[in-house]
Amino acid sequence: MEEKWIINISVKKKTHSSKDKQPVTRLERETYDRLAEISGEMGIPMKKLASELILEAMKHMELNKTMQKE
Repeated sequence: MEEKWIINISVKKKTHSSKDKQPVTRLERETYDRLAEISGEMGIPMKKLASELILEAMKHMELNKTMQKE
């Protein structure tokens, strides 16, 4: 049996980029730097790495979302 991780996430309304209206994901600086480092070491694009990490993590996660007040 796989262990499930429970992660509490405070969410905000999505914002979109001005050019193509695609959802924008903002990362904290430390997270971005680490993702860029791993991407460089592995020689794969950051977008692909982030996608693979998220898809694999979702197999082990149970999300508890609460809407953040502005």
